[in-house]
Amino acid sequence: MKRLAILTAILIGAWFMTAADGCESSEIASAKLYIQQKNFPDAIAALEREVKTNPKSDEAYYLLGKVYYEQRDYTKSKENFTKALEANPESASKEEINNIVRSMWGIEYSAGAQLYNDALKETDATSKNNKFDSAAVRFNNAIGIAPDSSLSYNGLAGTLLNQKKYAEAVQTLEKSLARNDRDPLTYVQISQIYTSELKQPEKAIPVLETARQKGIANTDVLTRLMNAYLDAKRPKDAEPLFAEVLQKDPKNKVVLYYAGTAASDSARFDEAVRYFSQALEADPAFSPAAYNLAVTYYRMAEADKKKNAPDESAPRKGKKKPAASTYTGHYPMLQKAIDTLKPVAEKDNEKAQWKLIGQLYALQGKSDESKDAYKREESGK
Repeated sequence: MKRLAILTAILIGAWFMTAADGCESSEIASAKLYIQQKNFPDAIAALEREVKTNPKSDEAYYLLGKVYYEQRDYTKSKENFTKALEANPESASKEEINNIVRSMWGIEYSAGAQLYNDALKETDATSKNNKFDSAAVRFNNAIGIAPDSSLSYNGLAGTLLNQKKYAEAVQTLEKSLARNDRDPLTYVQISQIYTSELKQPEKAIPVLETARQKGIANTDVLTRLMNAYLDAKRPKDAEPLFAEVLQKDPKNKVVLYYAGTAASDSARFDEAVRYFSQALEADPAFSPAAYNLAVTYYRMAEADKKKNAPDESAPRKGKKKPAASTYTGHYPMLQKAIDTLKPVAEKDNEKAQWKLIGQLYALQGKSDESKDAYKREESGK
């Protein structure tokens, strides 16, 4: 009899332990019934009463998260899922919660991207701006759901950029970099705002240099850094970048052009000719390279004349050297400049091209050809 009493006491104790640990509260039981009935307002009310009484109830927060998810209130859903995991980091529903959160982020981000693309196609200014506003709301929602995702910040920044909210766009992209500092495109986007929109190339330089120092500078980063230095009137800092870019992209005509321009401006004419010629090999129709190659040949001709033609103001002994006014040793270089530029001028018909050709002919004493070129200049673009 004594053994039976002891066994009964143990069983009763076990039942009480089960009731304390495993039984649901009346509020949670009611909430589940309401959820089955799709009666979400009453389910929310019951669960709110539960968390007020038991603020550590991870199940109540989990159920609130699911209810708000069903109502497509993803912000409140995420808030409650977060509280559920804070109350119980090892919740049995943890994997399900994470999957739902990823789903909510995808829904908000995709909606933002769709609105953004629709805004780009919109022709009415008011409608365009409204769609960008709506896109910004969805991207901000995505940020609230998954604050560590750099994609959401990039999407929001694109929206702000199109609304000419440049300072806000930069701040948003900086937040993106705080989440992912290995994305070259984000550095490029910040630099583009500084150089193209705000006309502050000096602010773009440290941004792009950071990408370079991290070893993630692709051709786009290096090219923009080079341009930023040039725009900031710092050509000496730009020059080392030419070789870096050309090592990655040896047929980059724009970089070859800039390298040629820098070399020509520094009187490194042979180097300039090489760069401009390579640019034209990459694209024979690349007019700026042809024009500057012609200018370089002109500068080479002038340097030759200065070196080899005597100074007419100085007394001359005999007639061993021709006077400067009759020196023609540099003419072949002038003609080379014409031969380089004339085919391009025939195609482009630009005033600046014909003007230079007219000057080059005049320097050789070819007045008829010079007059014809100047006449072509008048009818040029």
